Amino acid sequence: MPDSVRVPAHLRPITAAAIAYTPDQFRSGSLFLNQSWQLEGWGFRRTLGEYSQAIDWMSRAMSRVRLTAAEVTPGGDEPEALVEGAAADLMNSFCGGGPGHSAFLKAITPHLLVPGEGWLVAERTDPSIPLAAADWGVYATQSIRPRGNSFQVQVGQSVWRDLLPDNLPMRIFDPDPQYPWLATSNTEAAIPIMRRIYLIDSRIIATMVSRLAMNGLMLIPEEGTIGVPAQYKDAPDPFVALLVDTASKNIANPGNASAAIPIPVKFAGKLIEQWKILKADDPLPQELIDERAAELGRLADTLAIARERVTGGMGQQNHWSGWQSSEEETRITFAPLAELIVGAVTKTYLVPMLTVSGQSLVGPNGGKIIAWYDTSELTAQPDKSAAAVLLYDRLELSGEALRRDSGFDESDAPTDEELSVMVWKKAITAGNADLDVAAVQKLTGVAITPPPSVTERADLTKTPAAGGAAGAAGPIPGAVPAAGTMPPTRAVPPPAPSGRPMAVPMAASIVASGRPPGRRRYKPRHTLRQ
Repeated sequence: MPDSVRVPAHLRPITAAAIAYTPDQFRSGSLFLNQSWQLEGWGFRRTLGEYSQAIDWMSRAMSRVRLTAAEVTPGGDEPEALVEGAAADLMNSFCGGGPGHSAFLKAITPHLLVPGEGWLVAERTDPSIPLAAADWGVYATQSIRPRGNSFQVQVGQSVWRDLLPDNLPMRIFDPDPQYPWLATSNTEAAIPIMRRIYLIDSRIIATMVSRLAMNGLMLIPEEGTIGVPAQYKDAPDPFVALLVDTASKNIANPGNASAAIPIPVKFAGKLIEQWKILKADDPLPQELIDERAAELGRLADTLAIARERVTGGMGQQNHWSGWQSSEEETRITFAPLAELIVGAVTKTYLVPMLTVSGQSLVGPNGGKIIAWYDTSELTAQPDKSAAAVLLYDRLELSGEALRRDSGFDESDAPTDEELSVMVWKKAITAGNADLDVAAVQKLTGVAITPPPSVTERADLTKTPAAGGAAGAAGPIPGAVPAAGTMPPTRAVPPPAPSGRPMAVPMAASIVASGRPPGRRRYKPRHTLRQ
């Protein structure tokens, strides 16, 4: 489905730099020599952790974008996805299908973010091999070179593989505004910032190393005499030689028992208190830490991503959801990158393949056919489950929408039979005796005796009392006797024999508990005596 957070397509012409070069075009000029900032950017990609993490995060996030064929409908806000036809089939074959789309997007993203260019190659040893079964690969500029009438790709250290003449590499790049035949990226502007971060890191490392190399001075009074083993007697200072040798062995083997106990030394008692260890107070300057944090913020701004992606602070997310982004971040960061990629795919793959196969470049509605993208899976959707339940209870939302906003799909919807059981179970809790009777019979198939109505309960009050005259008022079932009186002796009747209808409360409790009715031996209760 189209992503509604993007700018309408008619305000955003699809332009991208993507060309399939011949070997002669590759050799002519200096178009493909790596610029110095590109090589430096690759170096920081390997050595500056925050920059590397930002590139990797964007690559993982871009792998969640989906590619499809679409038609630019005249007057429409978004290209309309095509699910049938030659264009849809070609996009399904691109890079081997859906999983291949994800692998391609993840692989090409670092090339577009660091040097600003990368090469896509579809290798087939035989033109009769289906395009979906081709070996699709993404390469850097320094891994492509002309060889006779074809190209070679580097697959190892000093190992190159020949490409067939029809396997021309496709260059996908972000053109420089001033020199459009050259590639550019935000990394070019971020190079000075990363240089400063490198210098700050070097200063911090030098400070920490100096503190380790010069870990203070041990001051020993010169008047004292220390006995040392004979193997150190020829050293300029036998005691210092003993300390250095013992410390070196303990550092090399920290698990030894000698590393856990102090070194025993005999010294004149009155001079022991004069032993001192002098350390220089050289803490790590806080200014360096603050300056580094500020430079990381500038780096994130230059790369056009959220600062938290570089400086940290995404503590509310885990590794399952860390690749998700907000709608604003998707619109500003990922949509332009996705448009650059689909523009290149349209220009170097979809249109040429449609042309060669004699297919129309116009869609069923008369619009231009292009490759397009969908970022709906990338965007983190807000939790609307509570609001969906509230609207559903107020009859203002469909069951399909409730399941969608609660994270379920249509396969989780109840069947008609399951829904019928749910409705009858719900009826039991409604407190309506007639509904109870119908619900229990429907759910269990057992005939039940409905409770007496109000009229029947009134008639019970006119039945003869025990030992009394006909027509005398008898006790009302469930009534509380007057103070100072006791009801006449009355035995509790036994339950209905097997096969007779059950009372409603008993059947309702069976349905609620989920247990079928079974026979139980009757145990008479004690009778009440006056």
